Amino acid sequence: MSKDTLDKAKDIAQIVSMIAVPAVVAVFGWMIQTTIKDRELQRDYLQISVSMLSSKDTKEPLRKWAAEVFRQNSPVLLGDVLVLELANGAPLIPPDVMYGLHERQAASKDAFRAVEQILAKQGIRLTIPQGVD
Repeated sequence: MSKDTLDKAKDIAQIVSMIAVPAVVAVFGWMIQTTIKDRELQRDYLQISVSMLSSKDTKEPLRKWAAEVFRQNSPVLLGDVLVLELANGAPLIPPDVMYGLHERQAASKDAFRAVEQILAKQGIRLTIPQGVD
């Protein structure tokens, strides 16, 4: 190969790289942004479902919908029985855990705060009933 052929190849490679690098960066940026938006949407749906399942005023059809949304968007897999119990009015956190913190040695305030922090990282605000601090 002559020097002219190598120079032409080098020029072509530079032109291609000037076009390809921004295109690759744009594609990866789009992929990352899409993933972030999907996770934000999942978090929002999870918050809506938790809110609906936490309310005693939510009617059965909405509870079923909220339980299914909770199942689909929860980072932890939920079994059919648990989803059915949630749809039928079972509390998200059993009352003995919520209200028995002072009486039960196993459920310490530190453990409750740890659960609260884990949920907060997922964007879920845990409502603490009055009288529990």
